[in-house]
Amino acid sequence: MSHYGLGVMAEAGLGQDADRVAALRNYQVAAAAGLPVAMVRLGLMAEVGIGRAPDLAAAADWYRKAAEAGDVDAALRLGLLLARDRGDSGRVAEARRWLEQAASRGSAAAAWNAAVLIDQSRAEADAPRAADLLLAAFAADEPNTVDALSGDMSGFTDATRRALIVRLKAHGSLAADAAERWDEAARRAVIAEVRRKDS
Repeated sequence: MSHYGLGVMAEAGLGQDADRVAALRNYQVAAAAGLPVAMVRLGLMAEVGIGRAPDLAAAADWYRKAAEAGDVDAALRLGLLLARDRGDSGRVAEARRWLEQAASRGSAAAAWNAAVLIDQSRAEADAPRAADLLLAAFAADEPNTVDALSGDMSGFTDATRRALIVRLKAHGSLAADAAERWDEAARRAVIAEVRRKDS
């Protein structure tokens, strides 16, 4: 059995009492052999403090290694971890890069979180990107996005709402003369847009 498998068994207590220290050791061996999923487990353990005290810097290091090895979940987790530090524009920019990378590889959760991060930056020039990410997340049935786009979008800036309307009009999902506000017609247009892309 692989060290990763042994780590999972030790962590979950499968066939034995749960042993977080043994899990940590086995994940470390698997990570040293280059297994991204083991790196993600080590990142999670470091982030929440399983088998040791919480260590966000170590968590970020493990997530970064796994993300650089192509793990989409690691890119999402790294982006979310970095996004916590809203006061550091460098970390926020790095968070956005990782979230967008995960979104481009199919993570609907990353698309939602990247859109929120972009919207909260209040950079009006980036609103079209936030709109594109929201539409992608909606198409993948990401629950937060479905709730937001089915509602009044009150948590989003006017710039992002306008960018969504512009996108929907450009693709013909919303009438060109429709109002520039998020209303029932805009909500129906989102559904039409997703159907258009699926066909």
